[in-house]
Amino acid sequence: RTILAPVQPDELEAVIAKAEEVVPDFDPQDYVRPGVTEAEVKEMKAAFDLIDSDGKGKINLEDCIDSMENLGWDRLEQEPLMVALRTCRRKGHKMDFSGFIDAIAPLLSAAEPTQESVRRAWRLLDENRKGHIDMEDLSRAVHSHGLELSVEELRDMVAYCDGNGSGEITFDEFYQMLSHNSSI
Repeated sequence: RTILAPVQPDELEAVIAKAEEVVPDFDPQDYVRPGVTEAEVKEMKAAFDLIDSDGKGKINLEDCIDSMENLGWDRLEQEPLMVALRTCRRKGHKMDFSGFIDAIAPLLSAAEPTQESVRRAWRLLDENRKGHIDMEDLSRAVHSHGLELSVEELRDMVAYCDGNGSGEITFDEFYQMLSHNSSI
């Protein structure tokens, strides 16, 4: 589970060492949670410190999201981080490390999907039992859960899952996307 682009082990150790120098009293144990190890907390802190270029302990979410999008990394590598950043952006323009952990930890600790659990989620989305999910279904589900996603974000979600380019997501495409990405 990589938060940022893959880093060589010797580079990661240097980044973590730098993070520990900047915040000498940082204790990763303060942030360990079920499903998130101390090593992952250290990696998240290193990632946060790379994003926090001025070293003030807070990141500007708009700048960060723009920078991440401009890097052009493979979408799979940046997806958990981007979901966390966009979630935090809806709450404010800046975020500290604690907020960063709160946003990304659930994404890292999610259990692998079983076909039955995916089928239950599918039934919630395919409310009219059409055999596919489209923009309308996704928009309804998102709004019914109080989420505020733009039309562009919803289109991206459909396009990401839609393997045959039909504009609709079949159960097989939905399951393949979730089971393929479960190692993130």
